[in-house]
Amino acid sequence: EFLKVPFVDWLSFSVEYEEKSFSWIESVFGERTELEKGFNSYSNSFLTPLGAIVGYSPNRPANRIHVTMSSKTLFNLNGVITLQELIRQIISHKGKFSRIDLALDDYDGFLNLPLIVEKLKSFEVSTRFRGYIDLEVYNPQFLKLDSGSLFRYPKRQNSGQTVYIGDWHSDNFCRIYDKNKQTKSDYSFWNRVEFQLRHKVANEFCN
Repeated sequence: EFLKVPFVDWLSFSVEYEEKSFSWIESVFGERTELEKGFNSYSNSFLTPLGAIVGYSPNRPANRIHVTMSSKTLFNLNGVITLQELIRQIISHKGKFSRIDLALDDYDGFLNLPLIVEKLKSFEVSTRFRGYIDLEVYNPQFLKLDSGSLFRYPKRQNSGQTVYIGDWHSDNFCRIYDKNKQTKSDYSFWNRVEFQLRHKVANEFCN
């Protein structure tokens, strides 16, 4: 039953560019291993033993220190610090949240992707979101969109269907996808729903 509990699947934040911020990051995530290249728009970056990626620019301290945690990193935090305590400490270090993904796995067939798409197309929904995208991805580089655009490449392998509800460029949208095919697992059914919150919405949620 613990697999059916909502969880955080991604968390990104930034803290002020100060030596005490670097010390705090290492105290939570472990000693840094500097990477050869920067990260996103940051000139420097390092990796921690728990898997957090940290970007920073010594010549642009106003850009702050950016920390990204994937689902694997968040899993590695178990036994080290609770998510609630981590968020509390981030806030105490004047942190700003740039992204948080809230997820729930479905192993019972409630998130029926073809049915969801059918309901969206027939306007049988009640939502604040204004649009949706039905996306099917085949590897390598084979993409099928709801609009009917089709790009064919040889030796493709079905990586599952994803439905985006809302604008994926906005600070708040919903993503429902076939986790079974993505991970090549042997569950009889495994779909995941995620609400991705970014910037102002992520900050309001965490605070």
